Amino acid sequence: MPHTPHPAILVPDIVEEIFVHLRPHTETEGNSGGNWAALARSVRVCKAFREPAMRSLWWAVPGVEPVLYFLVAASLLSVSQMPVTDSLPRIPYPAISGTPRTDGDRFYNMAQDTAAAVVRPGDWERLCRCAAHTRVIFKGSPCYHASSDIYVFLSYKNNGRPLFPNVRSLSWYSEAPDHLGLLPLLSPTVRTLKLSLGRHTAQPLPNLWQVPHQPHPDMLEEATVDHILQTALPRLGGLLELEVRASVNIPYAREGLSWECVGGLQHLRKLDLDHSCLIASPAFLQHLAALPVLAELSLHLIRDGLTARASLSGFSALEKLTLDVCGRSHEGVLEAFVSPGLHTLSIRLDRAPQTAMATIFNHIARAYPQIRSITLKERSGQSSEDPSTLPSFDAVFTQLMHRAAIEQFVLHTYRELSICTANDADFARLAQSWPQLRVFSFLSAPFGARLTHHTVLAFARHCPALRTLHLRAVDFDRLTKEEARALPGASTHALEEFGVCAVRAGHAQRCCRFLCKLFPAMRVPTTQAWVCPSCHDTQRYSGCTRALDAVFQLHNVPRERSGRGRAVARDNRRALGSAAHAAPQPS
Repeated sequence: MPHTPHPAILVPDIVEEIFVHLRPHTETEGNSGGNWAALARSVRVCKAFREPAMRSLWWAVPGVEPVLYFLVAASLLSVSQMPVTDSLPRIPYPAISGTPRTDGDRFYNMAQDTAAAVVRPGDWERLCRCAAHTRVIFKGSPCYHASSDIYVFLSYKNNGRPLFPNVRSLSWYSEAPDHLGLLPLLSPTVRTLKLSLGRHTAQPLPNLWQVPHQPHPDMLEEATVDHILQTALPRLGGLLELEVRASVNIPYAREGLSWECVGGLQHLRKLDLDHSCLIASPAFLQHLAALPVLAELSLHLIRDGLTARASLSGFSALEKLTLDVCGRSHEGVLEAFVSPGLHTLSIRLDRAPQTAMATIFNHIARAYPQIRSITLKERSGQSSEDPSTLPSFDAVFTQLMHRAAIEQFVLHTYRELSICTANDADFARLAQSWPQLRVFSFLSAPFGARLTHHTVLAFARHCPALRTLHLRAVDFDRLTKEEARALPGASTHALEEFGVCAVRAGHAQRCCRFLCKLFPAMRVPTTQAWVCPSCHDTQRYSGCTRALDAVFQLHNVPRERSGRGRAVARDNRRALGSAAHAAPQPS
């Protein structure tokens, strides 16, 4: 295998620019024949470097459509005009040449058999020779488009063989997931496959319950994730990584044969599936549980009825697990994943009862002795419960505090709901138990007494590696002048990000001095205020962080030596102190 080229060749934007600008242009596009002649002379002079340069250039290509540019010219360094005939039916010009849609909706009258006449033997041989160097195919830009007829032509022209015979990483984008467009790209050498189907695949799905009941347009009835999986996966027996992303308009994979194809990938080590591959049946999960070397798994799961009552276990090699769970039953959601080597766990829940958190955390502490990172977030509100039924802090965290290797702990509940009772002393014990902590984001209001500055002090003293600290409902009003002055003036703590939701900071200057002494390396937001990641935008203007914003802005006041500078700084401190006092205080 050739050596890996310069890292710039592996940047999608750079590769796309290279291929677009190397495409032979006509003189009407602003390039004269003299320029191409000069380039041809340069290539002849540098024959010794041509082959290594071609290997590096074609190592990574920006999708398939830009590559089709090279099929419209007689040779790489000359220009060939696309024939236009009025008697032939109309099809989009981008379907043949890959012209960006942003250039205009230009249509040319051309039939499919005309494409065969345009692609001259020399062009085709050159393309195949260059494509043999390709190891990485990016998904390309949505502004390019090629019809399925072109891919059928490519398969026919290459006698069903893959156009890129040595590709190892394939990313494929399609607005309408037609498996015909994927066929010419499927090579047995592919080890990483990333599928992006439909528009707006990056938008989060607000509710998983929408997926099984999502109405689909008639035009997409035949374009399903099932067709893609059943076409591609049997040809890729050596696949190591599989990622699937799709818009909500694409019917999700619901056929057992699709999951059998996924379960047949015995070498698969990383599997990342979004809602388009929703686990709505225990049979689907059973196919995945049999994968022997699967180390990273990301799933969307509905636990209701048979799915919640199913008893299965597997995934013995898992190291990282990400679950997006929607259902009325959350107990036993982790029982199917029995890997003792699991060290990273992320769960997003929907409609979870408050008491379910204790069960989940205790199971994590018992089942995963190597756990280092825990993330648990809620998608929507919890069920209302009597506060007297809330478990104690010890009932939720005692077993978990025995896992001293934890480096990241993230707990975000919906708005200001609680999962347990707690106070400063409880959080101090938690900080002592996790000395290697690097990220602690506890955005769940402890029921009972509000936390104070003593909790912040505990994490500063017992967690020297801490870089991110997020808390909810902290009261800095109890901070006295003596306590702020008693802190050592030369702290070496390297905390970078600090945020509090529902903060009370009546004495902004005192709070600022306290935080600056504790965390001298803290990055202070200057252009925009810190916003609680688990709160809605409306809370941003109802006192969620306004008082702390005043503290942060005060920390950014420049220290001026001149009398005028000191006066400005003094006025700023007064204004910011007034803003902190005026900020509404949540109950």
